[in-house]
Amino acid sequence: MHGKSNKELRLEIKGLDEIKFGISESITHVVSLVDPGTTLPKTVMRFDSKNRLRLYTHDTLDSQNGLQAPSIENVKELCLFADQIDFSSSVNVLVHCHMGRSRSAAAAAILLLRLGVESPTTVFQRLQRIRSPIWPNWTFIENSDAFFGYNGELLKACQNLYDEISKLFPKWVEDPCPKNASIKAIE
Repeated sequence: MHGKSNKELRLEIKGLDEIKFGISESITHVVSLVDPGTTLPKTVMRFDSKNRLRLYTHDTLDSQNGLQAPSIENVKELCLFADQIDFSSSVNVLVHCHMGRSRSAAAAAILLLRLGVESPTTVFQRLQRIRSPIWPNWTFIENSDAFFGYNGELLKACQNLYDEISKLFPKWVEDPCPKNASIKAIE
């Protein structure tokens, strides 16, 4: 695990539709977690390959029926990406998936943990301040807990988050992708 950098790490979490037509000029790095076969918008592809990571994975808990669940290899790739970030100047990382709530929340947690910016017990609180509601992909978190050797500490924190979100956004938890509804309509 790396120590906290002397530069402030900024982090944004978005959905694919939110970045199609533009990304803030302050963004320095992009992590894309998308279904296999998804074409990324030009706003993402303009980033140099050393500042951009694309992981093809579905937002599912198990790799079955042609779906690819987040893997321990995905966790390792995120860690390698984090290790290569140059903190000699300001860093602002955009992490996105299709909705900006599950895969991206889990990936953002992994980045913050790898960089030593947050601990397993505080990482989801920070992410909730960035974007809410979030529902980190459990398989991604499970693989991360094992990879970092947290012995269930990250899983417990994620379960606590799930409990909190279930109380705050019960309709969203029942159907996180309702037809013709925005997150604002259910808050």
